[in-house]
Amino acid sequence: MQNYSFRLIRGVAVLKGGKIQDSLQLETQTANTMVEIASITALIQKCRTVVKYLKDVQEAPNECNELRRELRHMEIHLSTIKIITSLSAAGDPWLMILQQLNDPFRELTGLLVGIEKGLKATTSWWKKAGPRSQWTISEQSAKKDLMKIEDIGSLIMHVVEQHECLYKKAKEVADWLTPVDHSAIQRDKLEQRVGDTGWWFLSRRCFRVGWKLMNFQAGTGKTILASIAIDYLRRRFAKENIPVLCVFGDWQNAGARTALSIIRSLLKQLLNAKNGLSSSLENRIQYQTLNEFTELLRTHLKRYHHAYIVFDALDEFPGDRKELVSVLKSLGDSVHLMVTSRSNARMERLFQDDEELRIRADDDDIRKLILNKLNHEESLCVSLTDRGDLRQSILTRIVEGANGMFFLADMHMTLLAQTKDRDELIEALNKLPDTIEGTYEHFLERVDYSTAREYLISQKDRLFPGVQEHITCTCLTYMSFDVFHSPNVLPLPKPEISAKYPFLNYASSNWAIHARKCARGSVEEDILAFLPTQARIALSFEQPPDLEPEVPRTPAWFAAKYGLLNLLEALVERGVDLQRENVLCIAAHGGQLDTVKLLLSRDDVDVNQASKITYLYDYSIDRNDGANRLGFEDGRASRPTFCTPLIAAASNGYEEIVRVLLESEDMKSMNLLPPSGPTALSVAVFGNHTGVVKLLLSQPGIDTSIRFLDETPLMLSKRKCRDNIVKIFIDRGNGDDGLRCSTSD
Repeated sequence: MQNYSFRLIRGVAVLKGGKIQDSLQLETQTANTMVEIASITALIQKCRTVVKYLKDVQEAPNECNELRRELRHMEIHLSTIKIITSLSAAGDPWLMILQQLNDPFRELTGLLVGIEKGLKATTSWWKKAGPRSQWTISEQSAKKDLMKIEDIGSLIMHVVEQHECLYKKAKEVADWLTPVDHSAIQRDKLEQRVGDTGWWFLSRRCFRVGWKLMNFQAGTGKTILASIAIDYLRRRFAKENIPVLCVFGDWQNAGARTALSIIRSLLKQLLNAKNGLSSSLENRIQYQTLNEFTELLRTHLKRYHHAYIVFDALDEFPGDRKELVSVLKSLGDSVHLMVTSRSNARMERLFQDDEELRIRADDDDIRKLILNKLNHEESLCVSLTDRGDLRQSILTRIVEGANGMFFLADMHMTLLAQTKDRDELIEALNKLPDTIEGTYEHFLERVDYSTAREYLISQKDRLFPGVQEHITCTCLTYMSFDVFHSPNVLPLPKPEISAKYPFLNYASSNWAIHARKCARGSVEEDILAFLPTQARIALSFEQPPDLEPEVPRTPAWFAAKYGLLNLLEALVERGVDLQRENVLCIAAHGGQLDTVKLLLSRDDVDVNQASKITYLYDYSIDRNDGANRLGFEDGRASRPTFCTPLIAAASNGYEEIVRVLLESEDMKSMNLLPPSGPTALSVAVFGNHTGVVKLLLSQPGIDTSIRFLDETPLMLSKRKCRDNIVKIFIDRGNGDDGLRCSTSD
């Protein structure tokens, strides 16, 4: 049976009995934050008091009502400031912005005190109704105060807008770092906790002593325990500006595939802690490599007296574990690293200097789980009515049968909850499997496979949130096997390769399809690591090849060809020249509408650029003489021909892409006859793409007289017997010209 391990690296010093002492700077920042909140609270209360006085003035003049209205707005502004400040930790850039309001706050306090004194000039005016004379502030003075209050309100709103701008910028950077929120995953895992289970783990001496390896028995619930530990540490240091970062590296997590994705995720969590990280990433293009991001993370972690990183399921991390562990250990002595993983020889070598302890789930936790199920499962409640003995039998049987496996106890209770009456419950209790494997088999025996298949398909996104990322990485990993680099493999006939390596056909033909459905930031690094050396394998089953061998299959080519928008954006961030890579033409030829739209929205992509791409034409034998002069033999192009994105889309009948290209304001190549190549109208006619032909002929300025291989598009349609297209030309009024041209030939 496999075990789980929980490792504490460099110790959890705070749990050794001594409280970590914050630096004087952090104590001062925290104290200043409390002072700011207290000052704002006092201002809000003062506004409310003055508003109450103003409201009680009988026959109040206009300036009194205007003051009351403006102070109500001021109260709202101050409340917004208070909320933002209360959510700010020490070191938050917002606290620096807030200092801009120190002088305005003092001025506002003075104004409010002055107004209050003016209103109190008469004896107990707010308790008794009185005449207008009780308003003792002059009109000129009131208007002056009103203008000052309005100015202060405008300044406060400007500061709030600064905060919103800062927050927006930070969110953009956070989304760029990774779309995955590991803290949200932790909260979701923590919600699965039953009652106060897991406290035994926090109280264990092994949790308080560092440099330990703890092997968890399978099914113990290590991920829930890791989530409990994270929650404990965050609560413990909530007021002390000590970050507690987390990573969940299970195979379903698309944001934990490479060491770089892990480091970017940790940076995002620091950014969310509001420590000014976003300013370091304003020039994002300078951060691309693992070393650059690691150095940035290391620099920001030095701001803290201590930091904690909890990494769950390292054994399920698909990337280079040795590299990842080395990077995490390099973050500094002030970083305490806790890692859970399944125990195996490889993991032991990575942590060979750590002391090892074995941990199993606490039986009291298992009892709490069982009692929770017994009290809330309706079917069990009915069957156990007035049967305390049966209730005790269930409790005893499952606790003993679970053998310290929380997960097995949960599955046993699920089996019992499916029973319909007391007799069936007793029978199921007596036949409970003793192992996790046996319990799985019992579940599968009860499945209606067709119904289950329909259900799994309908719920795939919810049940398997990382499945596309997992399949993509599996395909890339398989194609990276050394055997495919042998010079004796790929030259073999395709059927022979498929018979010997059955998954290669699927992997090479479908990896990009799965990658297209992946979340941003989840697989781009894997793809970029794979393509430079494995592009030939990735295209090993491509039929037919689209480019000549000398045309490089770069990552940008793959991104455009297969519509990998996230990869394309990652390449742009790395400074790739899209124009030089001819990505628009490649995307148009590949039928990638969304990619074409994205590229057309950019200023650095030319819709009229002619690119060298090979297209296949099947001119009949009576035109072979002309075809051969241009490099065509037996109907196939023997060399690349130049074409534009419009020609590329028209040649394959991608009507919607043709429409989008024609609608581009910069479109000037509608009638272009590129070197050794036909026009867009000619290729549409040749391919019998009626919709594209109609679309092109409907464009003002379309030239139907341009010849390729001595043929106009109409002449070509007649020779190829495209009667439907000939009719389109005739209906448009070009039929006579075409007939005269055909006759003269």
